[in-house]
Amino acid sequence: MDKDAFQEALDAALQYLGPRPRSIWEVRQRLRRRGLEPEGVDEVVARLQELGFLDDAAFAGFWIENRESFRPRGRRLLELELRQRGVETEALEERLSTLDEEDSALRAARSKARGLASSSYAVFAAKVSGFLRRRGFYYEVVSTVTRRLWREANLDSPEGDSQPGQDQDEDDQD
Repeated sequence: MDKDAFQEALDAALQYLGPRPRSIWEVRQRLRRRGLEPEGVDEVVARLQELGFLDDAAFAGFWIENRESFRPRGRRLLELELRQRGVETEALEERLSTLDEEDSALRAARSKARGLASSSYAVFAAKVSGFLRRRGFYYEVVSTVTRRLWREANLDSPEGDSQPGQDQDEDDQD
């Protein structure tokens, strides 16, 4: 690859990296779509890594932090999103190991739960747990968070004393 072609490819990659960090795989795909030969792609990627512009572990950290800030997701969905962007397992595991899924699930579902506070537990649980499952949270986390949000949402109401799944009319039966 001649010097001009290399510089042009490097400039294109840097422009692609401008708006947000990218995974190595994303940059490789972009350069291939521009018609760059595999050897040229390897050269540009190697140079970007030397300069510190490409790092899958840092990209995974950025992605997870961004999701946690704006649209919290469960470990399962974060892992899927990062794998779709070509991030290697080692980089994934390193970053996902620090994730507090229960906290993420609480933040993700709090506003949903507030809007359902006047619903029955069955409706509340179905909607909140469905929302959390679609966000990639595991069953144990979904179950724990749903019960916790139900207690929080109904703390001030007369029905708030009953546990989810309990009949509220137990004392009324003769």
